[in-house]
Amino acid sequence: MRAQMFAMKKKEYPLQEIAVAAKQLLDPAKRLAADFMFPAKIKARRVQIIQTNLAYQEIKPNDLNENAFESIK
Repeated sequence: MRAQMFAMKKKEYPLQEIAVAAKQLLDPAKRLAADFMFPAKIKARRVQIIQTNLAYQEIKPNDLNENAFESIK
């Protein structure tokens, strides 16, 4: 409604064309297509820095347990 009133005041398009566009947007399928093709606002977020608290730990092959997965059987 608000955009329709703004377009009428601006007088850039004929009233009949504005009325046809408003009527077409009442159809849910056409409204969804219009929203997809012409998004009203593009929201961009700032990139957030990912912080990791991982510390390097050296793993020695002798420290590994050979029977760690025997409980699956």
